Amino acid sequence: MSSKWNPFNAVAPGGMMVKDIMSEKEKIEKPILSEDQMMNLQEKIVESYNNQEFIKIKYFNGGRMYFTEGIIVKIDANAHKIVLNSGFAVFFSQIVEIS
Repeated sequence: MSSKWNPFNAVAPGGMMVKDIMSEKEKIEKPILSEDQMMNLQEKIVESYNNQEFIKIKYFNGGRMYFTEGIIVKIDANAHKIVLNSGFAVFFSQIVEIS
């Protein structure tokens, strides 16, 4: 956070109010994927799982975009998520891009 907000941080307890406000302003809306994009992601997930390929995943969570990478070790159709070799799980609905 830039130093221009320091005077306000002194007024707010621990400066958390200004940080919280700035954090909220940085949030974005979840990208809307077309049917074709969703089918393409599904195909990439299955192909990567079957071939045990290393993949990079761009996903949306809580108003922000994140990246993770690894090898898919489980496709959990009941819970609608994939699990990577690191143990990290990503829900299908969060995935925006796979490379």
